[in-house]
Amino acid sequence: MKILILWFNFCALIAFFGSCKTGKQDNGSLLTHALAMAGENRTALEKVLQHYASPADSLKKEAAIFLINYMPGKFAKIFPAYDSFKPAFDTLAALNEAYEYGGNNTNLEFYKYYKHTVFNDFVRSHSIKLDGNLPYFIKEDIKTITADYLIENIEYAFKAWDLPWNKTLSFSDFCEYILPYRYGNEELTPWRKAYFEENLHLLDSFKQERDPLPVCMAIKGLHDITRSEIAELKALGNAIKPLDLIRINTTTSCQDETGGVMLRLRALGIPIARLRFPNWGNWGSGHDINGVLTLEKEWFPLSQGTNPDRYVPPRQFKIAKAFAETYSYDQETSAVGVSGGQYAMIQHYKDATGSVAEVSDVEVSFNAPRSNSQGCLCVFNNAEWIPIVCKSLSGRGIRFPAVGKGVVYMKGILKDGSLTVHGQPFLLNDEGKTVNLDALDSQITLTLDRKYPPNEELISFVPTLAGSYFQGANRADFSDAATLWTIDSLSSLHKMHKSVEHARYRYIRFVFADIERKNEALGGIQLYNTEGTQLKGTPVSTIAGSPTFYRHVFDNSPFTFVRLLAKKYADFQQFYDGESLVIPDNQPFWVGLDFGTEQDIASLEISPRTDDNDINVGETYELFYWGNEGWNSLGKKIATDTHLTYTAPEGALYLLKNAEKGREHRIFQYVDNTQVWH
Repeated sequence: MKILILWFNFCALIAFFGSCKTGKQDNGSLLTHALAMAGENRTALEKVLQHYASPADSLKKEAAIFLINYMPGKFAKIFPAYDSFKPAFDTLAALNEAYEYGGNNTNLEFYKYYKHTVFNDFVRSHSIKLDGNLPYFIKEDIKTITADYLIENIEYAFKAWDLPWNKTLSFSDFCEYILPYRYGNEELTPWRKAYFEENLHLLDSFKQERDPLPVCMAIKGLHDITRSEIAELKALGNAIKPLDLIRINTTTSCQDETGGVMLRLRALGIPIARLRFPNWGNWGSGHDINGVLTLEKEWFPLSQGTNPDRYVPPRQFKIAKAFAETYSYDQETSAVGVSGGQYAMIQHYKDATGSVAEVSDVEVSFNAPRSNSQGCLCVFNNAEWIPIVCKSLSGRGIRFPAVGKGVVYMKGILKDGSLTVHGQPFLLNDEGKTVNLDALDSQITLTLDRKYPPNEELISFVPTLAGSYFQGANRADFSDAATLWTIDSLSSLHKMHKSVEHARYRYIRFVFADIERKNEALGGIQLYNTEGTQLKGTPVSTIAGSPTFYRHVFDNSPFTFVRLLAKKYADFQQFYDGESLVIPDNQPFWVGLDFGTEQDIASLEISPRTDDNDINVGETYELFYWGNEGWNSLGKKIATDTHLTYTAPEGALYLLKNAEKGREHRIFQYVDNTQVWH
């Protein structure tokens, strides 16, 4: 269904621009085309234009024309079952009023888990069916939007434009970043008037302010976005009705989060856009944040939640390109994305990279000019090279302005929706110089520990397991307990294994040493008998956990984990049926198995929470280097240790894959006996 929507949007844009030559169309031809596409709804659109026929309303008429001109291609996803969510939304909104907005917000980190609990309990008790295939149909704005909706949107957008901090905001920027009536693909419902009038008291306190940025921070700080990661709501992602999105203050993605912020701020006259990183320069995905248009006509990237600081990407992320999303379309765009399974230029983005990253211009040469083609800069997305910025290829070279530093790029040629990579990768270093990554004739020895960059957050969890220990007993109260293994330290995300001799017990438990605030370092524990078989039993613990909690402890999966939360910080009695468990204050916690009868215990294992990207003994890996315009294999090896050794061409770009499993693998250089990730 998602692919169909993307294709629908793509086709609408193609139809919209199908008659275009070069340059931008004038307003007259755009309006004629849009009104023709409206069909029976043309009467409603003409009613809006007639409403502003007076010379005194000429600017509002221009705003109406702007909205209509670029309306083709915009649509809503209509969910017939949407109303079944309303009681759940009411519950979340009531929670916000009682806790989040009530000043008792010292533990919002744990509150989001509680919101998840309440939501899931409500859904279960009311037998509400939620899944990723929630049925919906498409409703095109140009064919269905009402005159009353457009007129109300325009009237209150102008009220917002008239606020003191917008005295120097141009009409063009007003149209792009305050006037738009939707944030995503939500059903069109009146929101601007309701939110504006509800918050008039806020506007009164800023009568003397001439800068939108401090006003933005004050408004944004009123309602922290508490991303509860409620998976069941993802079926409505980027399509929750505006006032519902604002009141539940819960999001499922960065699109929802940025949408909720845009709704609030645009309603109160802050020029704001969604800033999109189509793909990190050194990671396998992208991200959306918000940006405020400052008095200097620069984008100020907003941090999440109530943090007033300028957004700075986490240390492990690098920005290659960033774009500000617009309402209108620009035929000269350099942004590229995927529509209908093909690459296509995205015409509602403007380059904003210089506002969020250290940048440099890059000159790129191509072997020969290609007619009807674009020359592109590409980044690696964990699987392949993908284009993130393209320009018409009319000669042998292209100058790409404002490209993010510290990123490895590949040249590509885009034609008829397909990409062909071209030449050798290069690093745009921190000084703005290009460094070619060519495989040399000389050979070096590589010692490799991982196939993906280290996860610093997971590594930071590991020390909390130090001091924990295993005990065996034959009495249920562990009054005869014998300590079998104390975990002095864990130095990596690998499993740790301990052999024990002459151990025969009915009960084995693992006692946590540290749950002062929270402990989410344990991936699981495994117990084996003398034949090497993993032992199973009935889970037992100090406090009863959910079936999911116990399963995550004993399933021997590297991708599940458990989280312990100290009661004095949690503020709530229980969390959803998942991996989290609240522990009473000043009470140690242990979890173990009752085998039913005494068993011979030969070995114990502890698995830290991990991303499973370390080198695992017994698994098969394959190393590649880029040469001759493609990946060249250096052969497969079965790991006999927690590192691999390869001989490879010096100076190349490398890629290590687990031949048996996994999707996370990342390009790297090898410098000074170290993997340098890109």
